[in-house]
Amino acid sequence: MTQALILFDIDGTLMITRGAGSRCLHRAGQAVLGERFQWRPVTSGLLDPQLFHQLAQHNGIDPPATLHDAFRDCYLRELEAELQRIGDDIIVLPGVRDLLAALHDRAGQRSDVTLGLLSGNYRTAAQLKLAAAGIDWSLFPITVLAEDGGERNDLPAAAMRQHQLLHGKPVSPRHVVVIGDTPRDVACAAAHGCQVIAVATGRYSVEDLHTAGARHVLTDLAQPQTLDLVLRCAGLEAGASAADERQSSANR
Repeated sequence: MTQALILFDIDGTLMITRGAGSRCLHRAGQAVLGERFQWRPVTSGLLDPQLFHQLAQHNGIDPPATLHDAFRDCYLRELEAELQRIGDDIIVLPGVRDLLAALHDRAGQRSDVTLGLLSGNYRTAAQLKLAAAGIDWSLFPITVLAEDGGERNDLPAAAMRQHQLLHGKPVSPRHVVVIGDTPRDVACAAAHGCQVIAVATGRYSVEDLHTAGARHVLTDLAQPQTLDLVLRCAGLEAGASAADERQSSANR
């Protein structure tokens, strides 16, 4: 039986926090790098440690590892407080809940799909964000995050290793689908021969994502036939489960 792995990015793909992450990065940078800290917009798709080093370099600082650890801890404290403060401003993006429910039901019924997270967030940051959005962490047996690679291109391979440990046999890259909203999501999938579905719910347009090399680009995950597209890209046949019917009805 074909085994497929569906990997979701978080920010801009599953949810948005209306800039909470950037605000907390800014505050942590000021706290750790000093009053002379100058902010610059961060690059979407980098791992959180890369964002710190990008900010430090922008401020002419070559930070030791201990400074990164202090930044991470400060950022996570700020993020937890900020997510509690903004509450209802946290948005789960269109189609996400129905798609996750449909795939989770499929995994339970047929055991041919495993869900995962592929994100540049620190693990604790990812847990905080999903909890604030009301998305169940346990939906994702596979989680590859900032601690699991030096750059985003390392993460698909880490996810496939986790999948092999979980199921006892390797998963083919052609049955791995990365769903994300940035050119870096597209690039990391391509680097390992994985499939990719790009979604224009973040900073990048449909045209940007096609230009980055994505064959399949959706305006959002609530588009008709999204579930069928995900299964087809994973090399699986669509089925008429109750979850499939819910997804189809929601899209209609």
